[in-house]
Amino acid sequence: MVVTRLWHNKTTITDDQDFLDAWNQNDNGSYKVTYSVTDKDGNTTTKTINVTIYSNITIHYVDQDGKALQSDTTLIANSNGEAYSITPVTTITKENNVYNYVSTSSSLTGTYGSDNQPTEITLTYHASQTTIDAKDSTLVAGPNTKWTAADNFVSATDQAGNPVELKDITVTGTVDTTKAGQYDVTYSYTDANGNLVSKTITVTVVDSKAGIDAKDSTLVAGPNTKWTAADNFVSATDQAGNNVELKDITVTGTVDTTKAGQYDVTYSYTDANGNLVSKTITVTVVDSKAGIDAKDSTLVAGPNTKWTAGDNFISATDQAGNNVELKDITVTGTVDTTKAGQYDVTYSYTDANGNLVSKTITVTVLAPSSDSGSNSSHSKEPDSPTVKVSYSVTKNNNSGSKQLPDTGENSDGVVGSIVGAIFAASLGILTIINKKKNDN
Repeated sequence: MVVTRLWHNKTTITDDQDFLDAWNQNDNGSYKVTYSVTDKDGNTTTKTINVTIYSNITIHYVDQDGKALQSDTTLIANSNGEAYSITPVTTITKENNVYNYVSTSSSLTGTYGSDNQPTEITLTYHASQTTIDAKDSTLVAGPNTKWTAADNFVSATDQAGNPVELKDITVTGTVDTTKAGQYDVTYSYTDANGNLVSKTITVTVVDSKAGIDAKDSTLVAGPNTKWTAADNFVSATDQAGNNVELKDITVTGTVDTTKAGQYDVTYSYTDANGNLVSKTITVTVVDSKAGIDAKDSTLVAGPNTKWTAGDNFISATDQAGNNVELKDITVTGTVDTTKAGQYDVTYSYTDANGNLVSKTITVTVLAPSSDSGSNSSHSKEPDSPTVKVSYSVTKNNNSGSKQLPDTGENSDGVVGSIVGAIFAASLGILTIINKKKNDN
């Protein structure tokens, strides 16, 4: 297309339309422009010149979706032929998100006015994929409890989203696994673009819930008395508070159930974290209070004489000192109430702990006396002994009468003396007989 212009109403100048289009479109570069001038007489003169179009460069900053991340900037073109160079910022932060430079729509270096000099350059940024992740945790304090940074590290990536190993992560903070408390640990990483990411986590160390409980007890000594560790064990828990069975408990100490005394027994448990808990209890073994009492007695033999074990039983107690009735007592031995003699009877009792107690008594049965069964007001007199007394009577021929020996007494006195002597002898014999009966 030729554009014709009147100049002083005499001259026509024809412009190069290609140049005009380039100018209007900011199409930088060098162009040949030919000027044609025709005078009124029809004479035409032409002149061709070189024209360079150059312009400022507008820089746009966008994300991967083409959305602007920040305001445009303009690179001012100072003169034709001047070199330019654009250095993109490596990261842009917007709304707490970091974006990394990825690409450009045109060359970042060139010369103003060159054929390929852009008027706009778009710099594209992608959201940074530099990340780090770690987690909180809880530990139970104890000598066996261990902790390393790897325990709480989850993952990390660089700006391009590639995995980053723990060895390339900076970890600050320590954890005392033997002492309850909260410990902060920070994991940090700086990517190739200088972007720093970090994550702070908390390691909570708590006291162990391990515990053990057991109780004292008292036993009565005896051959039947039994004891096991389960008798005094109450409960136990591990570091997490879960129940622990007796089979997992260590028991030290013994109990002699046949001998009175105090016996210490210790129950102990070590949890998974190395915490030792224990409880010492006392088993007291006491003597049995079992006892039995009975008494001797004397009976007189006879068909009406009666005897039962209750006649001689007094009392009995069990191992706890409680009364025991006769029906629970074992009685051995018999008594023949019709026959004089001594009869041993044994009362015995075995308590719940196997302790045997016994008492042996004697029942004496006497023979009945000679006047037994007769009326005391008509008791039979003992037979009188026969006493023989001899004497002689001499006949006196001179007087023709009986003559006693010449004693110097009269006959009446002699006879009285003889009778008195006989009576005295009889009394003495009776006394001797009665004494012998009493001795028997």
